[in-house]
Parts: sequence; structure tokens; C-alpha cells
Amino acid sequence: PDATSSSLASTFFYLLRNDEAYGKLCEEIRCTFEHMEDIVPGKALSTCTYLRACLDEAMRMNPANGSALWREVICEGAVVDGRPVPAGVDVGVGIYSIHHQADYFPDPYKYYPERWIVNEGNPKETVKLAQSAWAPFSLGPRGCAGKAAAIMQLSIGLARVVFLYDMRTPADPNLAMIGQGVKGAKFPWSLETEFQVKGTFSNILHGPMIEFKKREV
Repeated sequence: PDATSSSLASTFFYLLRNDEAYGKLCEEIRCTFEHMEDIVPGKALSTCTYLRACLDEAMRMNPANGSALWREVICEGAVVDGRPVPAGVDVGVGIYSIHHQADYFPDPYKYYPERWIVNEGNPKETVKLAQSAWAPFSLGPRGCAGKAAAIMQLSIGLARVVFLYDMRTPADPNLAMIGQGVKGAKFPWSLETEFQVKGTFSNILHGPMIEFKKREV
């Protein structure tokens, strides 16, 4: 799937396994908007900080392209982190790996949207450090030109779904477990709390399975 749909699938996976986060998001969206048609780009949507935090955290845990974006060192050579790298060598760092470094993201395998919001227990410096290592769209001059459009599309899509529907994982445990890790598998494929995807240029995924019930609004 494309990056937007895989990021939305990841967000659904984590929200439905984190009741507190799901409840906070529902409250924010349903208290901010009176009608689904009101959920459009603008001031009201931009005030939904928890919505953006839920998306950012899902894209941290499952970046659409979690592998390394390799770059070939040019003829003059390069110095990376103080180490000389000769010309012709491909250099890259896996985005999934960066996003799971505890130096930037304490408890990195936990879905925790609050890490993106400044509060008494999470100072501005901590949020800035996390933001400096957040790279689902890559960074620098080679970063994705469609980043702003993708985030807006994700924000509107998730907000409208949450406004219109109540969601839950299926009662059938065989359906509910689709997308999660499996006990006994090699780490991190053993993590039942992390959405399991295969990283290519875009993710290959299966799930999650979700039950939707339309709200009376």
C-alpha cells in the first residue's frame, strides 16, 4: 500500500490496543467538531494536538519506509560521525532503527502519543530531541516533498473516522491478533504490541482487522 494508507493502518492498530489514547483522541475530535463536514484544513483541525501526536507516534513506530535510504559517497569521500568513508561506498541508517533508539525515545517499543506534547513531565527539550530524530519522510534536501499534504490527508481521514464511528478489535481472537507479533518469534517480530510490517520502499502489511459501528450524531 501507499505510505498514507499504511500509516493510517498503523495508527488504527495502536489506538485499538491503547484504550487511554483512543479515549483521549475521541474526546478531542468529538468535542472540537459538531459535524463531519467541519473537519477540513483550518484552525480547528490545527488545534487538535492529540490527533497529530497519535499520528506522529504511529509513524515513529512504523515509518512507511523503515529501511535505510542508501546514498553513494561521491568521489571526494566523506566523513560520517568522525569516520572517513571512501568514495563509492553506500551509506545509510535504517529509519526504523533510529525511531527505536531509547536515547531519543524512552521506552521506544511503547505507543505513547504524549511523548510529542510538552507538559510538566515532558519538557520542551525532550520533545525537540524526539522531533530531531523523527524521520518517516526522511530529512534534508532529499526529504519527501509531499510531507505536508500527507500529514493533512492523514489528519482529516483519522479525525473523520473517529468522529463518525466507534471502533474496536474483533471479538474473534483469530481476527483480533492479525497484524501483531507472535510469541516465540525473533525480536521484534515477537512483540504483540507492535504492528508487524515488512519494510520495502513502502510497507507490506496484513491487518489490522477492525469492527466499526456508526455513531448517533
